[in-house]
Amino acid sequence: MRNFSLLTIAMLALSGVAPAHAGGMGDPSVILKEKNAICDAQRRGEAPRNPDMCLPELPVDSPPPPPRGKVR
Repeated sequence: MRNFSLLTIAMLALSGVAPAHAGGMGDPSVILKEKNAICDAQRRGEAPRNPDMCLPELPVDSPPPPPRGKVR
């Protein structure tokens, strides 16, 4: 019974420490949704444009980047 209690306490301790140890970044999808909401507000003029949270839009037919050759 004592081993089971120690194992339970260890599992609870590790589950609480793991998110803090991971860097505390949170859920990437939530962060992306927040950035998209800020960008939409900036496009509507409801939020200041500095810093600009909108990603630059690429043209549909953007040419591929030139190949990188060896520099002589």
